[in-house]
Amino acid sequence: MMIYIRITIFIRHHTTNLPLPIKQRHDRDFLVVQRILIIVSLLLILGIPSIFFIIRFIITGDDHPLTNRIAWFPVGISMSGLSVTLVFTIPQLKSIVVKLFQQNRIKPATLATVPTRNQMKSVCGTD
Repeated sequence: MMIYIRITIFIRHHTTNLPLPIKQRHDRDFLVVQRILIIVSLLLILGIPSIFFIIRFIITGDDHPLTNRIAWFPVGISMSGLSVTLVFTIPQLKSIVVKLFQQNRIKPATLATVPTRNQMKSVCGTD
């Protein structure tokens, strides 16, 4: 995480007097590193309960009865959260998911619409 923070600081300080294509590339690289930092920090935050119980086990020599339940719960959350986070941080994957949701969306039924006067005239044959 410290390496990614150093990279973001470096990219931010060296984009002042650059040509536009290079500056756009630096901005894109900064966005990617920023998204990686968000994912890494979320995973680290979810690992704090497990770290607490590991340190407690090292100090006392016995584990708490809820250690396994509490230690594995953040792992499950982080795996599912990482899957959702990746969908929102990768633009290509996000467009694929949005396209799939739009294809599978239920369309309103056409039978439920009320016919207009002109449609009734054409159906009945009276003009």
